[in-house]
Amino acid sequence: MKIRHKILLCISLPAIIAILLGIQYIRVQIDNTNTSHYMQNNIIMMADTSDLVTSLQKERGLSSLYIGNKIDTNRENVENQRKETDKLLSIFNKSIIESHVSKEPINKAKLSLDKLDSLRVNVFKAEESASILFQYTEIIRDLMGLIKAAVKGKTSFGLGKRMTNLTLLTEAQENAALFRGTLSGVLSANKPIIETRLETLINLRAGTIVNLTSPALILSDKTDEGVKSLIKSQDFKKMSEAFQTVIVKSKQGDYNIDAKEFFDTVTRIISKIIEIQNEEKKILLKETSKIRNESIKTIWFTIIFALSIFIGFSILTFFIVQGIIQPINKTVIALKDIAEGDGDLTKRIDVKYKDELGELAEWFNIFIKKIQAIITEIRVNSQKLTSSSSALSQVSNHLSSTAEEVKSQSNALSSNAEHVSSHISTVAAGAEEASASVINISQMTEKMSRTFQDVSQFAQKIVENVKEVALSSENMSDGETQISAAVEEMTASLNEVAKHTAEANRISKDASTRTTGINSRMDTLVKSSKQIGKIVGIIKNIADKTDMLALNATIEAAGAGDSGKGFGVVASEVKELARQSTEATEEISEQIEQIQKGTNEAVSAIESINHIIKDIAAINETIAAAVEEQSATANEIAKTISANVRTVKEVASNANESSTLVAKIAQSIEQSSQTAMDVARNVEEVAAGVNDVAKSTSESANGVKEISNTINIISNAAKESSKSATQTDLSSAELSRMASLLSELVARFKI
Repeated sequence: MKIRHKILLCISLPAIIAILLGIQYIRVQIDNTNTSHYMQNNIIMMADTSDLVTSLQKERGLSSLYIGNKIDTNRENVENQRKETDKLLSIFNKSIIESHVSKEPINKAKLSLDKLDSLRVNVFKAEESASILFQYTEIIRDLMGLIKAAVKGKTSFGLGKRMTNLTLLTEAQENAALFRGTLSGVLSANKPIIETRLETLINLRAGTIVNLTSPALILSDKTDEGVKSLIKSQDFKKMSEAFQTVIVKSKQGDYNIDAKEFFDTVTRIISKIIEIQNEEKKILLKETSKIRNESIKTIWFTIIFALSIFIGFSILTFFIVQGIIQPINKTVIALKDIAEGDGDLTKRIDVKYKDELGELAEWFNIFIKKIQAIITEIRVNSQKLTSSSSALSQVSNHLSSTAEEVKSQSNALSSNAEHVSSHISTVAAGAEEASASVINISQMTEKMSRTFQDVSQFAQKIVENVKEVALSSENMSDGETQISAAVEEMTASLNEVAKHTAEANRISKDASTRTTGINSRMDTLVKSSKQIGKIVGIIKNIADKTDMLALNATIEAAGAGDSGKGFGVVASEVKELARQSTEATEEISEQIEQIQKGTNEAVSAIESINHIIKDIAAINETIAAAVEEQSATANEIAKTISANVRTVKEVASNANESSTLVAKIAQSIEQSSQTAMDVARNVEEVAAGVNDVAKSTSESANGVKEISNTINIISNAAKESSKSATQTDLSSAELSRMASLLSELVARFKI
């Protein structure tokens, strides 16, 4: 990006921001214009709706008068008012098309107006006005809902509150119209009224006054004065007086008030309210029109002002950019001439400005002056460099030839030294190998000697071990003989135990049989004791019955008087006998219970003993079986031990023979070990001589290697010198070329 473009971009950013802000401001003004236009259309719609509501209110009141008094005049008035309503209805339908209100209240109002034709037909058929008034009121309320929806629409500049005035005045008009129609019907009928209708009249009058005096009613001075004069007017007083008369005479009727005159009075009040509404409508329309016109003027003024600023800003930007770019272009042209042309370093930029660009041109002239001096000095030095590089090239050529000669001689010496060194290395290697072989033989002989010694010692140990084995075998033979005798004794003991165990088993089985017999006898004893218990129970029952008989006899004897005394004595004796029988039976019963308890315990004990005896018998059987197995095992052990005794004796005999042979082997091994030691000593002496030869040869080889290394160093130095000389020659040639090139470059500049 060029500097021109960057400067334009930097200058344009604030301009772009200003333009965007201007566009935003214009958009706001356009929104205000549209809002004022919407408000204007809504106010017109509200005015047309209010006129339609007024006409419907009149039609409702006249219809109520006609229903109360069906005369031709009233019918004619109703028909004329309907024509007026139809005209206003067509105007209303046009205004709602251009309004900006939500569709819901508009559709609701249209549906209500569609019912108007059927309602009008019913007016001439009705005998009672209440339902007709209600249907008219529903239509009017839906239209008033449309007015409220317009107030809730898009507004600005505080006009929404002023539009609320139309709503309040329309509600006051509606309440007054309902009050007019309802009370006119009452006065026309001239009859008592019910409480609900009276309450309706009170609410309608109160609603009218509240809407006219509401704090939310923000009117102009003119309309506010009109509302105050209306409340203080004679018509308002007449309406209030008629209302008071109806309240006083509501129960008997006969109000003596002309219904037509009252209707006209309230109509004048409603007309005054309508005048106030129309005045407010005019004010609102005037203000919205004023706001719209001012917004349009503001938009045009903003557009013209923005265009003027843009044009002036563009001209100013052009001159500013030219003032910055021209000095820069001159500097660029001068540098371009130096870079692409003949390199005239004598040219300078004319300094005409006192700003940063003038300072840039001044410092540029200083820079070119310094470059001119540097180029002059380089030209002189390049000539000197050319002559010096030629001399350096000659020296490097001589050095290169000398280095090549030294290199060839050192290579010949190095090859001879390497040949001698290789022969000496071969001799040294052979000596080292011989020394190593002799040393290995010596080490192997020593190992063999040590091995013979170990074998000899091991043979001696074998002799000792064989002797110990023989001795142990003899001892084992004696021990096994003793074990055999002990096993035989154990076998005899086990046989004896088996006999006693069989006897114990027989006794246990006999005891178990006897306890079983005792147990059966004890069961018989328990059964007998239970039978005795039953008999004792029978005796006790007999004693109880005898006691009862004795008691009865005593009672009978007492009833018989003196003649029954003898019988009473007998009864007493019988009673005493029964008592003694009862005590005896109770004592016998207790003893039998103790016997039964003891018998049961004995039976349990005998059963436990029987179980124990059976367990003992089972254990005896197990012991007998184990003893039989142990006896058989002991017999086998005895047989095995006898065989072992014979084998051990044979081992002892063989061990003695082995001991004699091993002793002879040990003597032979000791002689072989001594011979191996002598061989090892002779081999060590040979190894020492070979080592001396190897050392001498190694020292000779090291000397030759050092000579060869020195020659190699000289050869390498000669090679490096040759390379350096060659490199110096190349460098001097390159230096000469660069000096020539530098001279050519410097020659391009005009100094």
